[in-house]
Amino acid sequence: MTHTFTRMVARPIWLACLMATAGCTLTDQSAPPLSGPSALGLSVVLVAEPDRLTQDGLSTTRITATVRNHENRPPDPSEVSTLEWNVIASDGRTFVEPSQKFTPINSNGMASVEITAPSAPSAIPETPVSLTVTATPVGKNSANAFARQVSVRLVPPAGTLPQNNNPVARFTITPTTAMVGRTVTVDASQTTDEDLNCGDACTYAWDFGDGGTDGGRVKTHTYVAAGTYNIRLTVTDARGGVHVTSTPITITAPAAPVAVITMSPTSGTTAVARNFDGSASTVGAGATITSYTWNFGDGTSADGATPPAKTFAAVGSYVVRLTVTDSLGRTATTTLTVTVS
Repeated sequence: MTHTFTRMVARPIWLACLMATAGCTLTDQSAPPLSGPSALGLSVVLVAEPDRLTQDGLSTTRITATVRNHENRPPDPSEVSTLEWNVIASDGRTFVEPSQKFTPINSNGMASVEITAPSAPSAIPETPVSLTVTATPVGKNSANAFARQVSVRLVPPAGTLPQNNNPVARFTITPTTAMVGRTVTVDASQTTDEDLNCGDACTYAWDFGDGGTDGGRVKTHTYVAAGTYNIRLTVTDARGGVHVTSTPITITAPAAPVAVITMSPTSGTTAVARNFDGSASTVGAGATITSYTWNFGDGTSADGATPPAKTFAAVGSYVVRLTVTDSLGRTATTTLTVTVS
C-alpha cells in the first residue's frame, strides 16, 4: 500500500535536516507496554525501515507493526482485524488517502504500509520536517490499545543544500572574575548558526586553560590556583562548520595565612604550665584556617588553636613551632623560643 505525498512548502534553512547525516539519525522506535487491564491489553510495536527518506518523490520506507495480545500471541481476528494508519508531518499537515487508511493484520499479528517520500520542495524549509506514522488497532479489543507511532526524518536530495556558513561562537562567563575555589559558569547559549540560535544543533567543546575540558552548552568549572586563564570554546555545527572563540578570566586568591603564637606566662621554671595560643593567626577574606598543628620542641605535639597547657620537664631552651593550614590547602609556620629555668 503506497501513500503519495504532496510537495513541502519551504523557506530557508536545510540546516537541521542535514542532521540526518550528522545528528538526526533515528533508531527504530517501539512502544512501551500498554496500560489498562492486563487480561485484555494489546501491545503494538512499530518499526520504520529506513527511518530517513530523501525527498525525491521515489524513495520509500516500510512501516511494520507487530500486534500481540495479553498472552504475547497474535490476536484473534475477531478481537483485532485491522490497523488504522495516519501520517502527519511535523508542520501540521496530514497525509493519508481514505482508501488506503486500513491494513488487515495477518495470522502472524503483523501489518505493514509503504510510504513514498514527497518530492523535494522548491525552496529551503525553515525548520526540519519529519513524518509521524501512527497505527491504531481496530476491533472489539481495540479499546485496550493506544495509538502507536514512529518518526521518519525527511532529508533533502543531494546537491540541493545551500553553502554552509560556519557558526558564530559566543559565550558569557559568570562571574567575570572569581576567587579560587568558587564556581564559574560558562554559557554558550548566544551561539548562532546561519543567523539563527544554534541551541542543541551545535556541539560545544570547552578548554578552561588550566588543563580542564568539558562539553555542553552551559557548564561550570572551579579553579584551584590564582592566575589568568584563557577559556576557549569550539563550536561545531551539524554540517561540520567550526568556529573558535576565547575569553580570559582572572582568578584571585585570598591573602595567604599568617601563623601567630602567643604564650603566657612568658617565663618560668619547669614547674610552670605555659598556655600557647594560635588564634591570632590570620588569612585573607574568602578563606578560613582549618587546622593548627603544634610541635613543642621536646618531642611532644598537639592540635587546635589553644592546646592544653604545656609544662617542660627539663631546664633549657625549646623551639615551639606552629603550622596553620587554610581552606585552600595553603600553610604558614612560625616559631617561638621558650626558655625554661
